[in-house]
Amino acid sequence: HEEIAIVVDSGCDLPEDLIDEFNIHMVPVRLNFGDEHHVDKVTITSEEFWHQLQTNSIHPQTSQPTQGDFRRQYQFLTGHYNNVISIHLPASVSGTLQSATLAARDAEDLPIELIDSQNGSIGIGLIALRAAEAVKSGKAKEDILKIIHQAVENTTIYIGLETLDYVVKGGRLSANKKKIANLLQINPILSFALNGINSIGKTFGSKNKAEKLVKFVSSKLPDGPYRVGLAHGNALELAENAEHHFESLGAEKVISTEIGPALGVHAGPQALVIAVQSLKDDLYE
Repeated sequence: HEEIAIVVDSGCDLPEDLIDEFNIHMVPVRLNFGDEHHVDKVTITSEEFWHQLQTNSIHPQTSQPTQGDFRRQYQFLTGHYNNVISIHLPASVSGTLQSATLAARDAEDLPIELIDSQNGSIGIGLIALRAAEAVKSGKAKEDILKIIHQAVENTTIYIGLETLDYVVKGGRLSANKKKIANLLQINPILSFALNGINSIGKTFGSKNKAEKLVKFVSSKLPDGPYRVGLAHGNALELAENAEHHFESLGAEKVISTEIGPALGVHAGPQALVIAVQSLKDDLYE
């Protein structure tokens, strides 16, 4: 038996190679375009999802993993691990954590620690990565949990949208607010707070929104060592430009991937998500 497994839901965005390298276990979000049902990253790739989102007249809906989905994952891990640390989308925006909590109660033979990431997308990705790095370093469970809680505190996500259409279609913003924002050419920068998703800043003008977001985030970088996670809405070039920019500013590492469906249905194409993680914690040598 290995000691500790790290579990996330597919609201976590992280490049496939890192998920494999660090052996991170993912419980998928479900989504449907009308009657066409999918299991995120299992029956539909990110690429297919983005193509559908832009061409299908039906706006997709996502539903969180069920208690049964988590129960099956935890049961599978019981045979291989002594402990599980399960890191998820915040309770304030999704019922995912609740599904995981209910399933964890059923898992009598396996101690499961549940973590509210207070993040989304690549923000959860960086937290899960920190957790996996702590596990790999061979630290004790208590120390690993402390490092994860530090990572939650140390990780801030900035979400920039190219259009507010999708966030309105997904029911997360009123059409009226969209109208006002478009009229004034305000681009809200969104982040996760304890009470859900809030605007933590804004840029102005309808052109070069991603570049303006990058500039905004660059003014908020932490002192000391940090790394950056990028997730893009089918907009590789935007992400590559941002990657070079943060590398030039001295980020220890920049990790880039696509936004998965869990956030993608609300964010829409050409969205850019930037997560900044300070590495000043008990793991940093």
